[in-house]
Amino acid sequence: MNDLYYALIIEKVNNQLRNPTSAFYFELRNHGMFVLRSIQTDYNDSPDKMRLFSLPNESGWLSYSRGKNKTYCYVFDNDAKRYDQNIFLSSNFTDIVFQNNLIFLRKEEQSLGKDIIEVYDWQK
Repeated sequence: MNDLYYALIIEKVNNQLRNPTSAFYFELRNHGMFVLRSIQTDYNDSPDKMRLFSLPNESGWLSYSRGKNKTYCYVFDNDAKRYDQNIFLSSNFTDIVFQNNLIFLRKEEQSLGKDIIEVYDWQK
């Protein structure tokens, strides 16, 4: 949440089919929880890990999900336009955390047998 909006990742299940399916949606809501925008994301299975962060200066939202076969990382602006974060994905990170304007990426470094933390400054 930020001063303007709530952002949620919502799973919607379709039980009408023989094999129920689910889809995840990024929803932007006002403080009365009225849905302003709803966008279906690319992931359909329940992810092992999911993060949603409000970006600095109320510039939007970063969504990260990691599942069995695929990892997704997007930025949604306050108009709910999606921007794929391929630079993050190409770095093979396993988790992400924000604090103020800093991004912390955790990577598993197999050759060293330990995790590496990289710190970046968020640029709008």
